[in-house]
Amino acid sequence: MNNNTNNEQELRLEGAPVCPEEEEHVCAPEQDAQTADSAEASYAEGLTVAQALSNIGAEVEALERAARIFSGGSAENNAAASPDAKAEAPDCPEVKTSEPDCPEDDYSSIERVFASRPPRENPEPERLVFNSSQDNAAVTVSGDEDLLRWLVNGISDGSVTVDGSEPEAEPEPESAEGGRGKVFSTFLCLLASLLVLGGVAYYILCAHGLRAIVSIDEVEVNANVYSMTYSGSYGLDDLIEQGGVSTDGELMEFLSGQYFFGLMDMPDVVSGPSGSSDGVLSVLNSDCENSRALTGRSHSCQSQTMTMIVSTRRSDGRETVTTVDIGRLGYTPYDRPGLFNGYAALASVYLPLDGMNDHGLCVTAVELPGDPRPVTDTVRPDLTVTAAVRMLLDSTTTVEEAVEMLGRFDIYPSFGCDYHLLISDREGSTAAIEWYDGQMYRVNIPYISNERVYSPDGLTGAAGFDTETGRIMTLLAGSYSQYDGHMTTEQILGVIGRAATRAGGWGVVYDSYTDTAYFRFEGETEKQVTVSMSPA
Repeated sequence: MNNNTNNEQELRLEGAPVCPEEEEHVCAPEQDAQTADSAEASYAEGLTVAQALSNIGAEVEALERAARIFSGGSAENNAAASPDAKAEAPDCPEVKTSEPDCPEDDYSSIERVFASRPPRENPEPERLVFNSSQDNAAVTVSGDEDLLRWLVNGISDGSVTVDGSEPEAEPEPESAEGGRGKVFSTFLCLLASLLVLGGVAYYILCAHGLRAIVSIDEVEVNANVYSMTYSGSYGLDDLIEQGGVSTDGELMEFLSGQYFFGLMDMPDVVSGPSGSSDGVLSVLNSDCENSRALTGRSHSCQSQTMTMIVSTRRSDGRETVTTVDIGRLGYTPYDRPGLFNGYAALASVYLPLDGMNDHGLCVTAVELPGDPRPVTDTVRPDLTVTAAVRMLLDSTTTVEEAVEMLGRFDIYPSFGCDYHLLISDREGSTAAIEWYDGQMYRVNIPYISNERVYSPDGLTGAAGFDTETGRIMTLLAGSYSQYDGHMTTEQILGVIGRAATRAGGWGVVYDSYTDTAYFRFEGETEKQVTVSMSPA
């Protein structure tokens, strides 16, 4: 007994200071000495093991707790195994196993216990889970696997078990930054989805305009001639249903909504007289047996004109070929139409100065000098002159249909200028259309220039013209009379070539028999371009 007491004191001096408040339990002298010595030895062994695991850091307290549980269990079992001792000391009070309020133990000297242990092959400690049935708690510790298993397996009541599997990691609480990052990522995904859906919707609704822009091509660089093909609807029916337009500005506003949902503005149209010299002559084609009509037009300017040949193919199959002065849209030799600024060229569909459809109907607009005439506003829908040319090419097939259609609209100037029209069809019918004092007038004449052919006093035709316009009218009338109204394509190309007196502009002959347009451009060299359609 004295030896055990001395060992316990030595152990406490080296490993843990004696707690002053600890009450020593003293059994009756009749208690079996061997049982008490065994309990004290078990406690010392458990405490030594717990002290040896001090290098685990924060988990030492959990292992010490396991050691105390082990000590209490061993004392009870030993008592049960010695019935004689229990019978001799029935009045022995129950050993208190509650943890005393002791200062934190110093286990630094216990490291010598493991000095003689051989090194392990795998130096990395394993994680073990201690499950206590007494405390309903699980403690996860790391350390020497053999020593930990020895500790647990020495407990006879099974109050502590070991699980050598890796414990499931508890999910870490989501930080504020992680939450904001997740919200931001979700926002980016939604934004990208909206952009993709918007792009698809825009392409579906505006694919015609996009394809038209991509189709822009240079025909003759030196002459500033370009071409564009527009396939599909460009909103003409919607324009008429909303009451039409009476100015170029209203037309551009409509096209901005038609092509860009109003998010992008079309350019302002350049207004004012162009100073062009024009001559238009319509004859019958003497090269074909059915005498289909040929219509030639000369449009010459003092400066080079930015010209675009626009081919359209509507959804209903109707085709047209037209010529447009895209200088009215702000294009210059230094700012040419292309992929990145071609959106303005989409307006050229509504700005034709001449053209022909696949039924052989040809419409030509020629600028008149002087201030624009006043227009009497009625309940009829409005159209500018160039928009009216587009409507006629898309909607009519003969001169009679075209004249009747024009009578349904109030026609307003384009580019701040007055125009008159020459309309011809495949059968050779012709009509010059002019507006005077709010009324539309028809003159059956096969040629026009830059002067009016209608007069209130009844004088019409080329008589009395002594100006440049008069010279052109004289040329056209003489050629028509010379060939008796029947000419070949080459002959009429020659006539309009002589009518051109300036370097800029273009000349074109529309052949209603072959549904082909023959263009001539003056640059460094003469350039001829042929554009054909599928006959209706």
